[in-house]
Amino acid sequence: DTRGRVEFKVHQEIYEAIFHFAKGYRKIEFAKMMSFESTYAMRLYEIISTEQKLHPYKIDTLRAMFKLENKYKQNKDFFTYVIDTAKKELDAHSPYTFTYKRLAGDGRTEVTKRGQKIEYIKFYPVYQDKHASKKLEETKLKKQVSLRFDLDVVVLNYLRENFAFSDAGIKNNLDLFKDCQKNLPDFILSLSKLKVKADAGSKGQGWVINALRKQLKDLEPVEKKAPIKRGKQAVSSIEKVTDNVDVMGVLRDITNKKTII
Repeated sequence: DTRGRVEFKVHQEIYEAIFHFAKGYRKIEFAKMMSFESTYAMRLYEIISTEQKLHPYKIDTLRAMFKLENKYKQNKDFFTYVIDTAKKELDAHSPYTFTYKRLAGDGRTEVTKRGQKIEYIKFYPVYQDKHASKKLEETKLKKQVSLRFDLDVVVLNYLRENFAFSDAGIKNNLDLFKDCQKNLPDFILSLSKLKVKADAGSKGQGWVINALRKQLKDLEPVEKKAPIKRGKQAVSSIEKVTDNVDVMGVLRDITNKKTII
């Protein structure tokens, strides 16, 4: 089947999770998360960095999330060994850390007096630019810049109208399109030729991207191999090899059909 389309079913929870990314969730830096020494830092980083608006968490809910139902049962110990330990590591290494407030049973009133019962905790995300991934920041900035800053209007319109690229799709492949515009002799001509082939074979955007990459690769200079030595140098080399060989004796052995070792 070459229609360029695939259909599949997913569980309802997976479907909802996918759409959550369009409703205020952020991408996490997986490599950063996996580098934390504390498991609690890893879990809290996951919470802090993915949700832009955090609701109060019940202390018992966090204990269950962290598998600590039978450990740090006193709130004082839970804050000392879990919350504060994680915050210290995030403060030192993470692009996202947090401050927090201890709340009473209504989930709104801050506990300020000693002896008051703490039942909830409210996290407030804090962004630390000095620990941010430069690559992710660069990608973020690119998404905020107009496409016309990097690509000709004619190119943009051709990609949109002939290959149905959305602005998001163009931004995802912006570096490739910029390289094509800069290095291909006639980028629009290349796109028009690909359009003919794509229509003839019902090929999609992925095929176009790979075809453009191949065209750029074909422009790369081919490494030249060292020329084979010929003439006097070659003769000289042969002479060196045969200086100590009884050539006539070898020929006689061949004539007599003897085995030569």
